[in-house]
Order: sequence, then C-alpha cells, then structure tokens
Amino acid sequence: MPEYLNDVLHPVTGNQDCSDKAVAAKALELMRQESSGGLLGSLPVQKLAALSADKIHAEPQSKSYLQTWFDAGTSKVISNEETRSTVNNLAADFVKTASLFTGGKLGLAATFVAYGLDQARPDDGWKAQAADFALGGAKGETMKGMFSVIGSSGTIAPLKGALMGMSSGAADELFKRQTFTDPNSLNDRLRKNAFNPQAILMNAAVFTAGEGLYSGINLASKGALAENRMLSGMVMGGSFGFVNGTVGEASREMQKNGTIDPSKVLLHGVMEGGVSAAGAGVGMKVSDPVFQQRVKDGALNALDSVGLSPYPKSREFLVTGGQQQLENFEDARTLSALTTVREVRNILGWERVGPEKALLIQHSDAKAGSIPIPQLADLLASCNPEQLGEAERPASLFPTGKGPVYLEQGSENHIRLSLGDQAPQWKNGTGANRIMLGGPETKINAMAPLMIGDPNNPDGQASRQAWDDFARQLAQGKKVGLDGISTDVWWGVIEPKQGQFNWNYYDKMSSQIIGNGLKWVPILSFHECGGNVGDTVNVPVPFWVWNKISSQIPGSSPDVGKFMSEQFATDPNNHDHPHVSSEYPQFWADKYANPLYKNVMTAFGEHFAGKAQGMGEINISLGPAGEARYPSYNHHDQNVGYPSRGSLQCYSDLAKADFKDWVMKKYGSFDGVNKAWGGHVENIEPPTNPDAFFNDKVHTNTQYGRDFFDWYNGTLINHIQTVMGTALDVYGQNPDYKNVNIGMKIPGIHWRIGTNAGDHVNMGDRLAELNAGMITTSHNDWSSDDLGHGYRPLLSGIKELMSKPGGDRLMLHFTALEMPDGVDSNMGANAMPYTLANWVGKEAQHQGIPLKGENALGPNLGGQNAWDNLASHLRLPGQPGYYQGLTLLRLSDVLGSDTARYNIERLTRAGRSKQLKPAS
Repeated sequence: MPEYLNDVLHPVTGNQDCSDKAVAAKALELMRQESSGGLLGSLPVQKLAALSADKIHAEPQSKSYLQTWFDAGTSKVISNEETRSTVNNLAADFVKTASLFTGGKLGLAATFVAYGLDQARPDDGWKAQAADFALGGAKGETMKGMFSVIGSSGTIAPLKGALMGMSSGAADELFKRQTFTDPNSLNDRLRKNAFNPQAILMNAAVFTAGEGLYSGINLASKGALAENRMLSGMVMGGSFGFVNGTVGEASREMQKNGTIDPSKVLLHGVMEGGVSAAGAGVGMKVSDPVFQQRVKDGALNALDSVGLSPYPKSREFLVTGGQQQLENFEDARTLSALTTVREVRNILGWERVGPEKALLIQHSDAKAGSIPIPQLADLLASCNPEQLGEAERPASLFPTGKGPVYLEQGSENHIRLSLGDQAPQWKNGTGANRIMLGGPETKINAMAPLMIGDPNNPDGQASRQAWDDFARQLAQGKKVGLDGISTDVWWGVIEPKQGQFNWNYYDKMSSQIIGNGLKWVPILSFHECGGNVGDTVNVPVPFWVWNKISSQIPGSSPDVGKFMSEQFATDPNNHDHPHVSSEYPQFWADKYANPLYKNVMTAFGEHFAGKAQGMGEINISLGPAGEARYPSYNHHDQNVGYPSRGSLQCYSDLAKADFKDWVMKKYGSFDGVNKAWGGHVENIEPPTNPDAFFNDKVHTNTQYGRDFFDWYNGTLINHIQTVMGTALDVYGQNPDYKNVNIGMKIPGIHWRIGTNAGDHVNMGDRLAELNAGMITTSHNDWSSDDLGHGYRPLLSGIKELMSKPGGDRLMLHFTALEMPDGVDSNMGANAMPYTLANWVGKEAQHQGIPLKGENALGPNLGGQNAWDNLASHLRLPGQPGYYQGLTLLRLSDVLGSDTARYNIERLTRAGRSKQLKPAS
C-alpha cells in the first residue's frame, strides 16, 4: 500500500495496521460512503479522521485460528454475537493460561502453539499468517518467562501486580506486525495500553488483595494451600488472569473511548481470572509426571488391547518345543528354559500365528554361558529389560520396558509373558500361577554390621581382616538368596564438621556390596548409635548439630534441640532438670534440623548418583534407632525398658510452647479451653504428674487427655511428613534415582497390647504405644478392625506423602514379624507382636501403602518357629500376606544359623514357584 494512503487511513483505523487488506478495504468503503461515492482527494484528512471509528470497531474483525475453532462450536448454541465473542475469547484465554502453567518441554511447545494460533488469522495470506504465528509464539514464550520471573521474585505484592500488568500489556503491543510496519506508533501504544497509570494502580491494588487473601487462606489452613501445588497454581493463575483481563479491558476502553470504565474493567478481570484459574489448574495437572505417565500408559494400553501397540506389554506364544525345560523352570528346578515358540497376535479381532522362533526364558541371576544371546535364541524374556546390555536388548520381548516380567502357563501349550504386575484376562489362560522372572517378588535383605573396621581409615591394616570377613559374608549371602544388604550411613561418620563430607568408608562398602551382585540399601542414619538393643559401637549425632540448633534460638541452652523427658534430675542448687536424649533432634526442632537433613540427603544423592542403579532403596532415619517414634523407652531414662509404659518426651520449652499454641488454635481462647476441658485452666502444658495422668485414666476419660495425645501423635506425623517430604523433594524426581524406593520405618511396639481370647482381644492399656506416639485416645479405634486398631491416623499421614512426586516409590517398614503372641507372659508383658503385625499390615493394605517387615531380634532367627511366623506374614504364592519383603537383623545372624540359611533359600524358591513349600 502506498505510504501516503497508510497515513490517510491511520487516523480512521484506530492504530490498526493499514497494510492489513481487510482493515484497509473496510476503511476505504466507509470513506467512499461518507463522500457519496466521490474520490478521496476531495475529502479533507480532518474529515476522514472524524469518521466514526466506532463503525470500524463495531464491524466483526477477522478471527484468529483459536477463535475460529471455538466459534464453530459456540455458534451452534449462542446466537448473540457479542456474547459468543466473549465466550470465544475466554476459551482462548483458558487454553493460553493452561499452556503457561504447563511445565517442561511440553509447556514450552504448548505455549508457542497456543499463542501463535491466537494471533494468526485464517483470512490473511500465508506470509501474514506465518509472521503472526511466529510473533504470537514469541509473545507467549516471553509471557511465560516474565511470569515465571515475576512470580518467583521476592518483590512485594503491589510491585508484582504492577509489573505483571505492565509486562502483559507491553508483550501484547510489542509482538504485533504493526511494531515493524509502523514503529513510530509503538511508544504511543505502550503508553496507552501498557503503562497507563490508572491500570497500573488497579493491578497493584488487585494483586495485593489477592496475595492477602491467599496468605489468609494459607494461614487458616495451616499451610495446606501452599503445600498443594495445584491449588497454589490456580490461585496464582487467577491473579494473573485478573491482572491480564483488567489490562486488556482497560486497553480496549482507552482505544474506544479515551477513558476507563472501572466497572467493566473489574467485570472482565473477574471473568478472565476465573477462567485463568481453571486453565492454571489444567496446566499444573498436565505437568504432573504421574498424570503424564497415566495418559501415556492409557494410550498404549488402548492400542495394546486391539493389538496395535508398538510396544506391547503382554505377548502370547504357542510352545512348539522345549516343554520339559519350561516345566523344570516353572518348578524352580532350573534358572532358565530354552524353548521354541510361535507368537500369537490378535489384531483388531483377527488372530495371527507367527513363524517359529527360539525363546530363552531366564531369571535375571541366570548365566547364559559363553554363547551370546543373539546366537543362542531369537527372543529373550527376563526381568528388568532396561538393565540388559546392548547385545541382548534387541532380542528382548520388551526392549523399551522397565521392571518385572511375569510368566503364565495357559491351556493347550500357550504361555504369556507380561511386563508389570497387572494381569489382564487372556483367551488361553486364567492368569493364575504367575511367576516373576528375576527372583522372588518378596525380596529378602540383611543388615550389615554396625561398623566394619575403622571408618576413618577403611583401607588401613587394622581394618583389613574385618573387610575380608565382610566380603566372604557377602558372597555367602548372595549364594543363599539374599537380594540386598542394608547399611547404616552414620551422620557422625560422614559429616564430622558441618558441610565437610567424607564418603571413603561408604565408597568401599557400597562397591563391595554391589560388586557381589547384591543391592545396596543405605539408611541415612541421623540418629545416634549406642544404647539400644544390639548396639555394639558408639557413633553419636555430630556435636556441631546441637550447637547449630541452639545458635538459631536466642537465649536457649545447648540442649534446646534435644528431647526432654517426664523424668528429671535435681542439681546441687535444688533445681529440677528433665532428662535429655541425645539420640535424635527433637521433633519440635524440625524447623532448624530439617535443613541439615536435606544437606546430607543432597550431598549423598550427588556423590552416589553413579551407583543408584545398584541401590534397592534409600531409607531415611526418622527417630531413635532410625524409627519414627519418640525415645520413650531409651537409656536416658530409668526403668522405662520392655515391658514398661515408657515415658513421655515432651517437656522441652519448644514442646510446651507448641502444645499451648496447638490448644489455643483449636479452641480460640482460654474461655474455649475451659469450656472444653471442664475446669479453670491457668496453664496449658503437658501432664505435670504423668503417673496420675495414666493411673487415673485422665488420658482416655477427659478431653484434656484426648487432646494431649492428638497433639503428641500429630507432632510425630508432622515430623514424618516434613523429613520424608524433603527426601521425596531430593530423590522423587531425580532421574538418577527413578528406580530406587524411598523407605522409612515405624516400630512394632508390641507390649501392653492385650491377650488373645478366642475370636477377640482383651485389650491392654497400650501405654507403650501411646508414649512412643504411635496411637491416640480420641478415636475409640483400638478394638476396631475397620479403623486400623489405632494406627489409621499415623498411616493416613504417611499415605499423604504418596501424592508427592516420587511418592509412588515410598516403602514402609515394620518390625517384630518373627515373634508370636504371648511372649514373656511371665513378665506380664501382654505382648501381641504377631497380631500387631497383622493389624498394621491390614491397615497399610487398606490405604495402599507398600509394606515390608523386619525381625526384632537377631538370635530369634535360629528357631524354625520364628521363620514360620515370618513366612506367614509375607505375600507369597498361595497366601495373601501383607508384607512384600524382609530385612533381617543381621547378616551374621543369617549366615551363622543353618536354620536361617535354609529358610532364606526356601523363601527365595517360593517366590519362583507356584506355591510355598512347607518347612521340613
């Protein structure tokens, strides 16, 4: 278009790019009508400028691709053009916001495409469409970057709102063709549409109100809003949409009328804010790796069901030779079977039988010998195909698969091999008698010695004999069927000075374990070694930890980070001081201790990333002896051991202040507390006379007692969620640890539970569990099978962790599986370890929490009854146990007993056979 004509049309088109043929044609037509068909030359420019711009704006503009597609649907149900246009615009905003909140490469691509389609118009020529699409995509990526920077910055709320509004408006104006065809107009457009003082003030005010509302809701929900990534994203998206909507409407108002109508701007902001909140929620959901994997799995499963999947998870074969080898393999007499087969495929209902091929089926610990797989067989079936070498991978039935592979025997010489533990129905079999290749489903680990030689000089002469003995034990353990070795990674060994890590000892230990074909199961042991049953060495929590915690609390004593007991000692000045426990930082100090735990987790993860494939699990210590509990029956107190009630551990200043805060938040005021507790309350504090508290049944029969244990148990749950949440943050999405479980342990405090009375339990006082923090007194659930016999609150808190990234790899451990009910009845123990293990197992199954077990005492492994008890708890062929693995205490106890070695071999074979063989 000639330059002079662009100058003439510019005032009429209201800052529209006059090189756009559709806009220019409309303007020319209006001017011809105004001049009664005369030529333009006879009409003054002022008259042209005075032509009603409203006529141009009122005429329907060319729609973008997004608006065109949405209009195709809305036009069928919405007749009013203005309403339909608003709906179409909001739908486009929904798509764009969803793309902005979608993370990773998917989010970058989606943002570019969404914004590009929102700017390109099908009525334009292809060059104009390409330019607009590129400019729109660039605008979207710029918006995504600016939004991320502004949203994560530490600036105050009004400044965030102002910056968000200005950046949104500026991006809208910058990424237009008009910026290049009419650069002189850019400053004017930015001034009106991006840096309008009215709009900036409104955005600052609105965003400040939104941040205030968000903070208020988050505070009222005790941080639940901030912890919920989707809700937080939706709130942020709503704020962004509101700001963006007000900016857009203010810009339109200025272009049309030269002023801003606050009511219209507010209404449009509310509508776009709601739509953007929904879009942000969708974007956050789509970004969730678990959701993405489900979508991917769903699509592949759909294709698989009709025989069209490029990577089938299940393959069926007709066995034409090697049937005897297959039977020997199924009966666990051999570790491999070489057969000839013809594959049976059902493609869209049409069954096709392929040519005959050689199929090698083997357990992962089988040795194929000197003949390479490609020469030995055409096809290979084994567990964990992702671990196959480059030569074997092409022959695998599942070359892109990961994890366990299962064999099923069907009818008429049909077999099926499936990836994963799901067993869909199939024509030629029942799905029963599934055999996992690669070893038993129930994995059996053993704990290494507490210490091997001198950890400060693992290669020294004094340590050589201990390491040689350990190497022999590892070889023997592998031979009898152990899957892995669990080792304490002592905090006091690896970080003697803050930030200075020494991994030499564990480099040597992990190399020996993995080198012997066993999985390494490190326990990040933030607790003290020494003072508990079986502790033969002393490794304290690093001394600097206590100094670090106390330095962050002005005016505190050096013991501020330690648990303080109901028991006390009297000093020479006749002052009483609670006993303190140095075994593990008190849970009320998590604010100060958890960053120290995270530093260890991070440093460990970075140092051992190259060995992650050799790890079976990373276990996190959560309390004394590595267990999630209070030190209620530990050596810092007197007369609290088995089978006593133990002692309460909540008498530190931090604990007492937290209890008072908890009560006041629940009841709102002292009047509310008095009303609930039925008396005049002067001090809100833990029981001042614990013996009377329990003996007089205050803990069960009063609201004070029930509130106290809700808080005591809740503190333990909060601690678990804090520390394990940190572990999931460190390892959950780390690609190096994607196949490594993340474990924790709760103790089997089995005494004072009760006695068996036929079909029910005569319930004991359960004080040992209460003092350790396992259960509460407020739910009336101790005798209820449907309510988890008291363990539902604790396990529900653990279950919540499974919604975090990596939470599907959470593994819970529980102790004392080898012991029968009624042990130590002569001591009045009221011990029911067997029943307790079943209670916890059933509740874990109810909540979908994976569960493994441990024995309580190493010497017990020498008796067959202990092994029968262990086996009866396990998930093995022919029995529906609750526990899917064992960790045995310890390696020396396992190898030093003929009974233990025999039973490990028996349980290992059971996992590969059709049924568990009885001990003989």
